[in-house]
Amino acid sequence: MVIAHYLKNEPEKKVIVTAPTRPLVNQHHESLINMLRIDFDDVIILSGETAPSARGEIWNSGKVYITTPQTLRNDIIGQRVDLTEVSLLCFDEAHRAVGDHPYVLCAQEYRKYNENGRILGFTASPGDKDKVYEILENLRLTSFEYMDENHPQVKPYVHEVDENWVWIDLPEEFEVIQSKLKTEIKDHLQYLKDLGIVQSIVISNNSKRDLLQIPKKLNASREQISDDNFFGGMAAYGQLMLLYQAAEMLETQGIHTLLKYIQDKIDEFQRTNKNSLRRFTTNSSIRQIYQMAKTMVADQIFHPKLTKLKEIVTKQINQKPESRILIFANYKATTEFLVEQLSVLSDASVHRFVGQSSSSYGKGLTQKQQKNVMDAFKSGIYNILVSTSVGEEGLDVAQCDLVIFYDVTPSATRFIQRSGRTGRARKGEVVILITKGTRDEGYFYASRRKQKKIRNSIQEIKTELAEEKENKRQTGLDDFFNEEQAKELEDTGAEDDDQQSVEFNSQQQIIIYIDHRERGAGIVRELLSEDIDLRQSTLPVGDFILSDRVAVERKTTRDFTSTLIRGDLFEQLINLKSTYIKPILLIEGNNLYASSMSPKAIQGAITSIMVDYDIPIIFADNEKESIEMLLAIAKREQRDKSRAPTIRASKSTETLYEDQIVLLSALPNINNILAERILEEFKTPQAFFAASPDQMRKVHGIGTQIANRIDQILTEPYDWEDEI
Repeated sequence: MVIAHYLKNEPEKKVIVTAPTRPLVNQHHESLINMLRIDFDDVIILSGETAPSARGEIWNSGKVYITTPQTLRNDIIGQRVDLTEVSLLCFDEAHRAVGDHPYVLCAQEYRKYNENGRILGFTASPGDKDKVYEILENLRLTSFEYMDENHPQVKPYVHEVDENWVWIDLPEEFEVIQSKLKTEIKDHLQYLKDLGIVQSIVISNNSKRDLLQIPKKLNASREQISDDNFFGGMAAYGQLMLLYQAAEMLETQGIHTLLKYIQDKIDEFQRTNKNSLRRFTTNSSIRQIYQMAKTMVADQIFHPKLTKLKEIVTKQINQKPESRILIFANYKATTEFLVEQLSVLSDASVHRFVGQSSSSYGKGLTQKQQKNVMDAFKSGIYNILVSTSVGEEGLDVAQCDLVIFYDVTPSATRFIQRSGRTGRARKGEVVILITKGTRDEGYFYASRRKQKKIRNSIQEIKTELAEEKENKRQTGLDDFFNEEQAKELEDTGAEDDDQQSVEFNSQQQIIIYIDHRERGAGIVRELLSEDIDLRQSTLPVGDFILSDRVAVERKTTRDFTSTLIRGDLFEQLINLKSTYIKPILLIEGNNLYASSMSPKAIQGAITSIMVDYDIPIIFADNEKESIEMLLAIAKREQRDKSRAPTIRASKSTETLYEDQIVLLSALPNINNILAERILEEFKTPQAFFAASPDQMRKVHGIGTQIANRIDQILTEPYDWEDEI
């Protein structure tokens, strides 16, 4: 209704709907085509599958655009979409708009360029009070409306959903393995407790979130403990994370997934030779567990959840043959295993529904495959889907009668999302499989507590926002300001101001090229808030280009040590130095020595970079300092030295195309972008070199001055007397 309103009242403008996954994008596309009275071709899907160079034209060819947040963010940074022409920007699954999620940058830029545009966010799982306020701020939202299943506008469209909990005992064979894992975990917790890093060795008192704070606590205690204890603590942390994961696999997934997990760690160790994996895979307890798991899988001893799952599925199909059943599991390895096990059931047609990424745990599905699988599920070709988290958000499967949690998520958001896949067109059922005395049980109760907290928070937020709105209605000085008179004052002399503004921007606005792989970082969002022209591109070397001679490689402290360990840092810096006269390495963060690498090795690398490679290093504590340094250098180069930023190709090339780009970009005023345009127009460098200045000007960005200069270089004979 909102989209239809804006299309009717502002027909010259467009509407954008963003959704976090491609299946959701497809679903919105299908729904809007059916609901809106506009041409099919005016409702357009835009995704990363479409080349960036083509997306610029597409943004001008429709009325309603449905896209992923990553694509919209990239096109905003790449200046391919004009946000002033957008009347309405919608964010589906708005609870994602926290931290550095692309939604945050998209809303920031939209509001910056379009003060009067409407932003609409919607979600079924907003989170607690703090998160809701963060979402409101990040999406620039000024009002909040909560509609539960009893709301008069919602009630006609929802149906009863029964929620049933099935409690399962852990078998004795599993308990033996569980005991071995617990012993190993407690040993490492004891070591960390002796250092004062954790308070208890009771496993239930140390959640995964608590464990993730261990490196931070170790860094804070660096001055009080010896190097041996510091690195010992970091090693203990690494083992804890591996062991916790193994315990979760055993308790919540089953012996098959645990075996797959250990085997993958063995394979990864053989590829990488990492110390943490050596310690884990050579641990005598892990070796014993590995052999026990192999024997149990060979003997077909699986988690009792599987037996219960088969019973529930069989009963549902027998009672309602037309049923659609959606089963959720956290791990791809489990989804593959469940599909294999359920496929033998009578009248069961089963398929996986997973994300696009592939790993040793299973092959991903392309966006096209995801759509085909979902369409087949809706039409009844498949009556059972086994899905990872990709199926949790927003998917509208009206025919889904039964949702089964094979495992439990501690996230209230994901719990709500999973449950919401049923009860849409008719009565539905949710069945949750919970293994007693395991993480399943802890996660279940944690999720229930969080859901209750969300409901309580909603009422508080509604009250607070209502009070804030009422306060804003109170008469203040702004009430006496006459906007029409102010507009008349602004119009007086506006022409001169505009002319001065254009002249100022053309002469003084700073240009920074940023590599597209930096786009997810918070530093991008902060740079966009500055008065600069930020241009996204695929940079052959470096992360930021500040002038024709200055390029910056940015590394967080973690990136720095990781690339040192992998051995590719110096190769990156060599390419940077061979391409730009003044390369700079920017290291960001204040925990440079927090990794498992020895401080002397890190200091040796820094010394070599500065002395042997003659590359200066700038240290910044945080993103704010990094931005300040980048802007200071860019201003000095561009305003004081009049040196425009230029993308230069790395001298290290692997393909003919890259060699051609290097050749063309060696010409004066020809950067990588222009070199690519030249090849698009002329196909070969030879054809370009043979062209006249008028023909050269066919390339967008090459004007008369540049064309004449290139023609002079290519045609004018060299005269020795000019050098004497």
